[in-house]
Amino acid sequence: MSRTSRTAVVALLLVLCAGPLVATSNASRRATSSEARAIRAAVLRSLDGSGWRVSSIRVASVRSTYRYAKATVSHRRTGVGGLMILRRKRMRWSRVYLGTDGFCRAKAPRNVLRNLGFRCSDPKARLTITPASARPGGTLVFAGRTFRGNRTVTLSAGPAASEGDRIGTVRASRYGRFRIRITLSTSAVPGTYVAVACQSDCTRKATARFRIDAP
Repeated sequence: MSRTSRTAVVALLLVLCAGPLVATSNASRRATSSEARAIRAAVLRSLDGSGWRVSSIRVASVRSTYRYAKATVSHRRTGVGGLMILRRKRMRWSRVYLGTDGFCRAKAPRNVLRNLGFRCSDPKARLTITPASARPGGTLVFAGRTFRGNRTVTLSAGPAASEGDRIGTVRASRYGRFRIRITLSTSAVPGTYVAVACQSDCTRKATARFRIDAP
């Protein structure tokens, strides 16, 4: 991010006087002394100017591909501040989000954000199919989002009034997204079909319709 952009982001932050911004949580842990030094250095490196105070550093304790942490930042002179979410990748901490709200938009797994104390409920899973129709032997692209990260998604499809058949599996990314190409059978019967993307014994799922056109 450029110096101008960083300055604009910081300038838009609100003064930290409106009470708690996140849910109280004891799930995360205190940073070790070496972690605290590295995180504090990363925070100051991402901000413009001097006079910044870094406090209340917490490190996520749940398992994830990367290590995450949060820290409170405030300016000693102006009082401007917010919360920063950081990620450690290749032994280096860097900023992934800075603000006073909207923390659930940060590019971090939902279970990590909840572990850090943010009230982030799982949004409804979504499934889209493109194109909306194809002939037997054609290819459709199934794309999902807001599924649980790093978990398998089972895909099934069938006529609207019947139980679907399994057509494939795919693993969602750590951000809950997936994309997979499905080739229709050359003997597929024309009609309207309903596809279902299921995860965790179908406790999380999404549906979408598509058509198989006559050859």
